[in-house]
Amino acid sequence: MSEKDYDQFNDIKHGSYGMFDNSAIKAHDSVRAAVTPGGVVLEFECQGCSGGQQLTLEWPEVVALKYGVDPAFVYRGRPNIVREPMSFQPIADENAWRPVAACSKCNWHYAIRIGFEEPEQWLMRARRSNYIPQENNLSQFCSAFANGNRPQQGMQPR
Repeated sequence: MSEKDYDQFNDIKHGSYGMFDNSAIKAHDSVRAAVTPGGVVLEFECQGCSGGQQLTLEWPEVVALKYGVDPAFVYRGRPNIVREPMSFQPIADENAWRPVAACSKCNWHYAIRIGFEEPEQWLMRARRSNYIPQENNLSQFCSAFANGNRPQQGMQPR
């Protein structure tokens, strides 16, 4: 074999991650999102213990993320909208949100990311299925927070 034809990586199977072929690395590629009547269900593997995880974002939380505001801040003290809103941290250099949550089995902080554009994509799919009839009220409410204003007295999303 000529040196020109020599493949230094011929011992690595195509489609594998080579020496990095473990479940933690592959988990980055395997976050699945399902748009459901109750919200978006994210399924992925924990990078700490490789256990299967499921995270459900209710539609009000998705609307808040669309407007660039943390659902835990927007819906704090409003259990009639979201019983336990999840907190999210924006990661600006990755153009993504990171849920501030940990695995219930090993306490490893989730490393998954939700791109800033993903909430709108999920909402478009939900609109086609008529899953979120209250979106206008939620949008007005979250927009007020995004613009640095508190919603008007008595203004409540339904």
